[in-house]
Amino acid sequence: IGADFVLFVSAGPTSGNVLAFASTCAVDQTGRPIAGHANFGPAALRWSSTDAFANAEVVTTAVHEILHALGFSYGFLRNSFKGAATTSTTLSTQQRGKAATLAVTPEVVRVARAHFGCSNLAGLELEDEGGSGSALSHWEMRVAREDIMAASGGMKLSAFTLAYMKDSGFYDVNASAAEPMSLGLNAGCGFVESKCDTAAGGRDKFWCF
Repeated sequence: IGADFVLFVSAGPTSGNVLAFASTCAVDQTGRPIAGHANFGPAALRWSSTDAFANAEVVTTAVHEILHALGFSYGFLRNSFKGAATTSTTLSTQQRGKAATLAVTPEVVRVARAHFGCSNLAGLELEDEGGSGSALSHWEMRVAREDIMAASGGMKLSAFTLAYMKDSGFYDVNASAAEPMSLGLNAGCGFVESKCDTAAGGRDKFWCF
């Protein structure tokens, strides 16, 4: 059909607090996604004639799910990034006293270091909570809650996510289109490495107590 990517869209019931879900369905011989599926819960996502913010949430939910279908998932990161067979794309480590998994691809590392102002940051943390649909397939809410690929609530298509897509090896991105985020901006390594009830971790600047 002459398309680079085909997205199958459905509107079926979702359970609990799930608004929508999506995944890659097929890849080509190089591992690039060529088909995906996204399902949106009709009861959870409703267009409003009066509430512009609610409609913006609907749109960002759609973008979030399309990005999953295009390859934003832990399985894709670990197994299908170009060079993933010979180059580490994730790192298991400790952050703030608990186990953490980081995305350590080159552009993700570069933009994370620039955002937080931490020149030795090893990578960007992946979400560690939720079921298989949330854990590891989103950015960690603690450090990237504004990003559209946080597990919940993020609405900004930031440099973090554009860097992820670029590092896949399958997409060109317009880095100048990244939406700026304020959480953790130039906060230093402590924002990522220290707990939130410490000054270094963002107490009184980013968090309320």
